[in-house]
Amino acid sequence: MRATLGILTSQRRAVNHCAKIGGQMREPILSPNHYSVRAAGPEDAASLFIVHAAITAADAEQLLAWTQSMEELLESGGYAWIIGHDGRKPAGYALIDLVPGLPGVYELSGGIVPAGRRRGLGTRLLRHVQHATRELGVRQLSARA
Repeated sequence: MRATLGILTSQRRAVNHCAKIGGQMREPILSPNHYSVRAAGPEDAASLFIVHAAITAADAEQLLAWTQSMEELLESGGYAWIIGHDGRKPAGYALIDLVPGLPGVYELSGGIVPAGRRRGLGTRLLRHVQHATRELGVRQLSARA
C-alpha cells in the first residue's frame, strides 16, 4: 500500500510541475541537471539542423546544404556540442569554428530551442563549452549578437 501511495505521490508531483499554457499541458519543467551535454560529430549534422531550424527561420530546403557544410566543418577542425534530455530530443547546441587567419580564435554560434529557454540550459551548455575549449587550447571565443 505504501509503495502504491509513493508512486501516486510521485505522479501527482510530476503533473503539478507541468505548466499549463493556452489550455495545453507542456512537458514537465526539468532542471538543467536532467540534461546532458555531449560532443557532436559529423553524424549528428541532421539533428543539429533540426535544432538550428527551431532557433532560426531555416526551412527543409536548406537541410542538405546545411548538413553537408556542418559535416565538413566538424571534419576540418570545428567542434560542436549538443544538450539534450536523456540522450533524446536535443534542446540546443553550441558550435565553434576557427576564424581564418587568427590562430586560437574561434567563432561561437548555436542556441537553445524556444521551448527550452529560460531554464538554465544555455548557461549549462556554455559552461561546458568553456571547459572543453580550455582543454582544446582555444585562446578566444568570438560571437555575433
